[in-house]
Amino acid sequence: MADGSGGELSGHYFDAEAFDGADWSEALIEHADFETCVFTDVVFRGARIKVGRFADCTFVNCDLSLVESVDTIFTGCTFRNSRMVGMNWTLTREEPHRLHGAHVYAGCDISLSDFTGLDLRDVEFTECRARDVMFREAKLVNSSFNKTDLAGADFAHADLSGARLVDAIGVSLDPRVTTLDGAIVSPITAMQVVEALGIVVETDE
Repeated sequence: MADGSGGELSGHYFDAEAFDGADWSEALIEHADFETCVFTDVVFRGARIKVGRFADCTFVNCDLSLVESVDTIFTGCTFRNSRMVGMNWTLTREEPHRLHGAHVYAGCDISLSDFTGLDLRDVEFTECRARDVMFREAKLVNSSFNKTDLAGADFAHADLSGARLVDAIGVSLDPRVTTLDGAIVSPITAMQVVEALGIVVETDE
C-alpha cells in the first residue's frame, strides 16, 4: 500500500492493521476509517485527508508535515518521534472542534502547526519541538508540556487551567489574555507572568 495515490485507502475501514514504510505524500485520502492501527515510517507529507477517522492509532517516525485533515477526527492517538511541521488541525466542521481523547505527542516536531480553537484537554507533549505553534483560543486544561520547546508559541485567549508547564522551554505567557488558573510553571515563568501584570518584585539582598 505504498503507491502514494491514496486510492487504495479511500472508502475503506482498517482495524488493527500495521502500515510500515508507505509513502502517501500529497495523496488524497477520503472517507478512510482507521482503528487501533500502527503507522511506522509512513510519509503523509502534504496529503489531504477528508472525512476520515483515526481512533486509538499510533504513529511512529512518521511525517505528517503540511497535512490538511478536513473534517477528520483523531481520537486518543499517540505520536512518537514524528514530524507534523505546519500541520493544520483546524479544518473540521465538527462542533466543538476537538481532538477527542487524551492525545500523546512524544519526541515530535509540531512547529508552525495550527491548533486554534481546538479542545485539547489532557493532551501530553513530551520532549517535543513546538516552536511558533498557534494555540490561540485552545482549551488546554490539564495539559502537560514536559521538556517541550515552546519558543514563539501563541497562547492568546487560550485556557491553560491546571496545565503543567514547569519543564517547558522558552514559553511566554501573558496572564492578561491567557487563563492560567492552577497552572504549574517554573520560577522564571512565574516572574515573567508577574512582570506582565506590571508588578515589581523586590528581593532582600
